[in-house]
Amino acid sequence: MGNNRHFNQELYTQYNIQVLNQQVQVYKMRDDMIKSDYQLNPQEMKPLIVLHADREEGRVILETCLSFDIQPFDFAVINDTVWERDMTPWPAPPAFKRGQPFLGGANDYLKKLEMKILPQIIDILEVKPSYIGLAGYSLAGLFSLYTAYQSSVFERIVSASASLWYPEFIDFTENQTISAQIKSVYLSLGDQESHTRNPLLKTVEEKTLRLSKRLNAQDIQTIFERNSGGHFKDSERRLAKGIKWILSTPSH
Repeated sequence: MGNNRHFNQELYTQYNIQVLNQQVQVYKMRDDMIKSDYQLNPQEMKPLIVLHADREEGRVILETCLSFDIQPFDFAVINDTVWERDMTPWPAPPAFKRGQPFLGGANDYLKKLEMKILPQIIDILEVKPSYIGLAGYSLAGLFSLYTAYQSSVFERIVSASASLWYPEFIDFTENQTISAQIKSVYLSLGDQESHTRNPLLKTVEEKTLRLSKRLNAQDIQTIFERNSGGHFKDSERRLAKGIKWILSTPSH
């Protein structure tokens, strides 16, 4: 890990900022570290990938991305999100007996993200990104997909092990028009995630496949990838694989 940390510092300059009540780590790729074989001039715009995760998880995901052969990108990790409120599109009862109710604050949080958080991230980068991708896991993966129907800011979506069991969400996607800006969507799920007695959570694979087929039918570059294990296995690597994929998909 020590070598990875050093490698990370060579490639990126890290900025830590606070926007209202949230901490954000912005990793700006150093122009002098861009490899010539990427056919990208240092002054050209790079993609920005935005992730909702805690600070340490975000660092591990970036390091995992850098272990792949991956094109240059800038990276921002947003912490301190109240997932049951900020990542859910409408109120819903708890998924578990002792769980918290879902408060449905995604619309308010999306306004904050677009109007407050993203402008400060872009100010640090000093250049407008070529496009912005939004990545998330579990409820944050649900939110990433929700933004695809509610916002024109994002072009590419990573939704890893997303909570697509969420009540009425798949019906919502089938009755709404996805943003014309969306070029690609990465969906993934652990092959054990639907193997549960919970009647809500056991629908997650069927609903993820349903969404994948619909997006492909709409000519949106979409992949659904199964990973081994349950919901909590290799979450950082699952997200990194999704980020690699959306960065590799061509714009058209």
